[in-house]
Amino acid sequence: MQTNQKITLLRAEMAKSGIDAYIVSNADPHHNEYVAERWSCRQWLSGMKGSAGTVVVTADWCGLWTDSRYYEIALGALEGTEVELMRSSDLDTPAIDKWLKSNLKSGQTVGFNGADTDLKQAREWVKQFDQASLKALTDLDLINTIRKDRPEAPKGELFLVDDSYAGQSIESKITAVRDEMTTAGVEAYLLGRTDESCWLFNFRGTDIAKNPTPYCFTLITQESVIFYVDTEKLTPVA
Repeated sequence: MQTNQKITLLRAEMAKSGIDAYIVSNADPHHNEYVAERWSCRQWLSGMKGSAGTVVVTADWCGLWTDSRYYEIALGALEGTEVELMRSSDLDTPAIDKWLKSNLKSGQTVGFNGADTDLKQAREWVKQFDQASLKALTDLDLINTIRKDRPEAPKGELFLVDDSYAGQSIESKITAVRDEMTTAGVEAYLLGRTDESCWLFNFRGTDIAKNPTPYCFTLITQESVIFYVDTEKLTPVA
Protein backbone atom coordinates (compact mmCIF):
# COMPACT_ATOMS: atom_id res chain seq x y z
CA MET A 1 0.00 0.00 0.00
CA GLN A 2 1.37 3.42 -0.96
CA THR A 3 1.64 6.41 1.38
CA ASN A 4 -1.22 8.35 -0.23
CA GLN A 5 -3.50 5.31 0.04
CA LYS A 6 -2.69 4.97 3.73
CA ILE A 7 -3.46 8.64 4.29
CA THR A 8 -6.81 8.23 2.52
CA LEU A 9 -7.70 5.33 4.83
CA LEU A 10 -6.63 7.35 7.86
CA ARG A 11 -8.78 10.30 6.81
CA ALA A 12 -11.79 8.00 6.51
CA GLU A 13 -11.25 6.82 10.10
CA MET A 14 -10.73 10.41 11.24
CA ALA A 15 -14.07 11.38 9.73
CA LYS A 16 -15.81 8.48 11.51
CA SER A 17 -14.33 9.60 14.84
CA GLY A 18 -14.96 13.32 14.36
CA ILE A 19 -11.23 14.11 14.14
CA ASP A 20 -10.09 17.17 12.17
CA ALA A 21 -6.36 16.60 12.65
CA TYR A 22 -4.49 13.50 13.74
CA ILE A 23 -0.90 13.28 15.04
CA VAL A 24 1.17 10.17 14.28
CA SER A 25 4.56 9.48 15.85
CA ASN A 26 6.99 6.59 16.27
CA ALA A 27 6.42 6.29 20.01
CA ASP A 28 5.90 3.26 22.21
CA PRO A 29 4.40 3.10 25.74
CA HIS A 30 7.84 3.70 27.32
CA HIS A 31 8.88 6.50 24.95
CA ASN A 32 12.04 4.64 23.93
CA GLU A 33 14.26 6.28 21.33
CA TYR A 34 14.25 3.09 19.27
CA VAL A 35 11.02 1.13 19.09
CA ALA A 36 9.80 -2.28 17.98
CA GLU A 37 8.15 -2.52 14.58
CA ARG A 38 4.65 -2.48 16.09
CA TRP A 39 5.09 1.12 17.18
CA SER A 40 6.80 2.43 14.03
CA CYS A 41 3.54 4.13 13.05
CA ARG A 42 4.97 7.30 11.51
CA GLN A 43 7.46 5.25 9.52
CA TRP A 44 4.70 2.94 8.26
CA LEU A 45 2.47 5.86 7.28
CA SER A 46 5.05 8.12 5.63
CA GLY A 47 7.79 5.72 4.61
CA MET A 48 10.45 7.82 6.35
CA LYS A 49 12.86 5.90 8.55
CA GLY A 50 14.73 7.42 11.47
CA SER A 51 14.18 8.00 15.18
CA ALA A 52 12.82 11.56 14.89
CA GLY A 53 9.69 12.58 13.02
CA THR A 54 5.98 13.21 13.46
CA VAL A 55 3.19 13.29 10.89
CA VAL A 56 0.10 15.49 11.09
CA VAL A 57 -2.89 14.70 8.89
CA THR A 58 -5.91 16.93 8.28
CA ALA A 59 -8.78 16.56 5.83
CA ASP A 60 -6.87 18.33 3.06
CA TRP A 61 -3.21 18.45 4.12
CA CYS A 62 -0.45 16.23 5.49
CA GLY A 63 2.96 17.21 6.84
CA LEU A 64 5.99 15.50 8.33
CA TRP A 65 7.99 17.33 11.01
CA THR A 66 11.61 16.24 11.36
CA ASP A 67 14.95 17.83 12.16
CA SER A 68 17.93 18.55 9.91
CA ARG A 69 19.50 15.13 10.49
CA TYR A 70 16.71 13.60 8.42
CA TYR A 71 15.95 16.21 5.75
CA GLU A 72 17.61 14.24 2.96
CA ILE A 73 16.11 10.88 3.85
CA ALA A 74 12.71 12.50 4.35
CA LEU A 75 12.74 14.14 0.92
CA GLY A 76 13.51 10.77 -0.65
CA ALA A 77 10.75 9.00 1.26
CA LEU A 78 8.13 11.68 0.58
CA GLU A 79 8.82 12.08 -3.14
CA GLY A 80 5.63 11.44 -5.11
CA THR A 81 3.40 11.71 -2.03
CA GLU A 82 1.18 14.52 -0.81
CA VAL A 83 3.17 14.80 2.43
CA GLU A 84 4.94 18.14 2.90
CA LEU A 85 8.28 18.21 4.73
CA MET A 86 8.20 20.53 7.72
CA ARG A 87 11.82 21.37 8.55
CA SER A 88 11.64 21.63 12.33
CA SER A 89 15.28 22.76 12.71
CA ASP A 90 14.52 25.87 10.64
CA LEU A 91 13.64 28.91 12.74
CA ASP A 92 10.63 29.83 10.61
CA THR A 93 8.94 26.41 10.94
CA PRO A 94 6.16 26.45 13.55
CA ALA A 95 5.93 23.65 16.09
CA ILE A 96 3.12 21.14 15.60
CA ASP A 97 0.84 22.66 18.22
CA LYS A 98 1.37 26.19 16.88
CA TRP A 99 0.66 25.05 13.32
CA LEU A 100 -2.55 23.36 14.41
CA LYS A 101 -3.66 26.41 16.40
CA SER A 102 -3.15 28.56 13.30
CA ASN A 103 -4.78 26.22 10.79
CA LEU A 104 -7.75 24.76 12.66
CA LYS A 105 -10.89 26.58 13.67
CA SER A 106 -12.29 26.99 17.15
CA GLY A 107 -14.22 23.89 18.18
CA GLN A 108 -12.38 21.49 15.88
CA THR A 109 -10.75 18.34 17.26
CA VAL A 110 -7.18 17.08 17.36
CA GLY A 111 -6.53 13.40 18.04
CA PHE A 112 -3.49 11.38 19.03
CA ASN A 113 -2.75 8.12 20.81
CA GLY A 114 -2.12 9.19 24.40
CA ALA A 115 -1.01 5.71 25.47
CA ASP A 116 2.08 6.06 23.27
CA THR A 117 2.78 9.76 23.87
CA ASP A 118 5.21 11.23 26.39
CA LEU A 119 3.15 12.56 29.31
CA LYS A 120 4.85 15.96 29.34
CA GLN A 121 4.30 16.34 25.59
CA ALA A 122 0.67 15.22 25.82
CA ARG A 123 -0.10 17.69 28.60
CA GLU A 124 1.53 20.53 26.69
CA TRP A 125 -0.42 19.73 23.53
CA VAL A 126 -3.72 19.56 25.42
CA LYS A 127 -2.91 22.85 27.15
CA GLN A 128 -2.09 24.59 23.87
CA PHE A 129 -5.15 23.21 22.11
CA ASP A 130 -7.40 24.31 24.96
CA GLN A 131 -6.02 27.85 24.68
CA ALA A 132 -7.14 27.88 21.05
CA SER A 133 -10.55 26.37 21.89
CA LEU A 134 -9.58 23.12 20.16
CA LYS A 135 -10.76 19.79 21.51
CA ALA A 136 -8.29 16.95 22.15
CA LEU A 137 -9.04 13.24 21.92
CA THR A 138 -6.18 11.23 23.36
CA ASP A 139 -7.52 7.67 23.33
CA LEU A 140 -7.58 6.85 19.61
CA ASP A 141 -5.10 4.51 17.93
CA LEU A 142 -6.31 4.97 14.37
CA ILE A 143 -3.19 3.39 12.85
CA ASN A 144 -4.17 0.14 14.54
CA THR A 145 -7.50 0.34 12.74
CA ILE A 146 -6.12 0.79 9.23
CA ARG A 147 -2.90 -1.25 9.41
CA LYS A 148 -4.22 -4.78 8.95
CA ASP A 149 -0.74 -6.35 9.00
CA ARG A 150 0.46 -4.52 12.09
CA PRO A 151 2.97 -6.67 14.02
CA GLU A 152 2.09 -7.90 17.48
CA ALA A 153 3.99 -6.68 20.51
CA PRO A 154 7.35 -8.49 20.62
CA LYS A 155 7.89 -11.49 22.88
CA GLY A 156 11.69 -11.54 23.05
CA GLU A 157 13.25 -13.84 25.61
CA LEU A 158 14.67 -12.41 28.85
CA PHE A 159 18.02 -13.54 30.22
CA LEU A 160 19.61 -13.00 33.63
CA VAL A 161 22.92 -11.24 34.23
CA ASP A 162 25.06 -12.64 37.03
CA ASP A 163 25.38 -10.43 40.13
CA SER A 164 29.14 -10.35 39.63
CA TYR A 165 28.58 -8.45 36.36
CA ALA A 166 25.60 -6.41 37.56
CA GLY A 167 27.48 -5.20 40.65
CA GLN A 168 24.62 -5.66 43.12
CA SER A 169 22.10 -8.31 44.00
CA ILE A 170 18.41 -7.85 43.22
CA GLU A 171 17.60 -7.81 46.94
CA SER A 172 20.07 -5.01 47.69
CA LYS A 173 18.68 -2.89 44.84
CA ILE A 174 15.09 -3.32 46.00
CA THR A 175 16.16 -2.34 49.53
CA ALA A 176 17.92 0.75 48.19
CA VAL A 177 14.85 1.81 46.20
CA ARG A 178 12.59 1.34 49.22
CA ASP A 179 14.95 3.43 51.36
CA GLU A 180 14.72 6.24 48.80
CA MET A 181 10.93 5.88 48.74
CA THR A 182 10.81 6.26 52.52
CA THR A 183 13.01 9.36 52.38
CA ALA A 184 10.80 10.88 49.68
CA GLY A 185 7.54 9.91 51.39
CA VAL A 186 6.50 7.73 48.44
CA GLU A 187 4.23 4.74 49.06
CA ALA A 188 4.43 3.21 45.58
CA TYR A 189 6.93 3.70 42.79
CA LEU A 190 6.42 2.73 39.15
CA LEU A 191 9.44 1.91 37.03
CA GLY A 192 8.20 2.94 33.60
CA ARG A 193 11.46 3.04 31.66
CA THR A 194 12.44 -0.34 30.28
CA ASP A 195 16.06 -0.05 31.44
CA GLU A 196 14.95 0.58 35.03
CA SER A 197 13.44 -2.90 35.38
CA CYS A 198 16.53 -4.38 33.71
CA TRP A 199 18.72 -2.71 36.32
CA LEU A 200 16.53 -3.71 39.25
CA PHE A 201 16.22 -7.39 38.36
CA ASN A 202 19.62 -7.91 36.71
CA PHE A 203 18.29 -9.07 33.35
CA ARG A 204 18.31 -8.02 29.73
CA GLY A 205 15.79 -8.42 26.92
CA THR A 206 15.54 -8.89 23.17
CA ASP A 207 12.34 -7.06 22.20
CA ILE A 208 14.06 -4.23 20.32
CA ALA A 209 16.82 -4.78 17.76
CA LYS A 210 20.25 -3.73 19.07
CA ASN A 211 18.73 -2.66 22.40
CA PRO A 212 18.93 -4.90 25.51
CA THR A 213 15.66 -3.77 27.08
CA PRO A 214 12.23 -5.47 26.91
CA TYR A 215 8.74 -4.02 27.16
CA CYS A 216 7.81 -4.27 30.84
CA PHE A 217 6.89 -2.31 33.98
CA THR A 218 7.65 -2.79 37.69
CA LEU A 219 5.64 -1.48 40.66
CA ILE A 220 7.38 -1.31 44.04
CA THR A 221 5.75 -0.78 47.44
CA GLN A 222 7.17 -1.45 50.89
CA GLU A 223 5.33 -4.77 50.96
CA SER A 224 5.53 -6.06 47.39
CA VAL A 225 7.30 -5.91 44.04
CA ILE A 226 5.10 -6.55 40.98
CA PHE A 227 6.69 -7.22 37.59
CA TYR A 228 4.39 -6.62 34.61
CA VAL A 229 5.61 -8.53 31.55
CA ASP A 230 4.32 -10.92 28.89
CA THR A 231 4.86 -14.34 30.47
CA GLU A 232 5.85 -15.80 27.10
CA LYS A 233 9.14 -13.96 27.49
CA LEU A 234 10.01 -15.92 30.63
CA THR A 235 12.06 -19.11 30.69
CA PRO A 236 12.91 -21.43 33.62
CA VAL A 237 16.00 -20.52 35.63
CA ALA A 238 18.56 -23.33 35.68
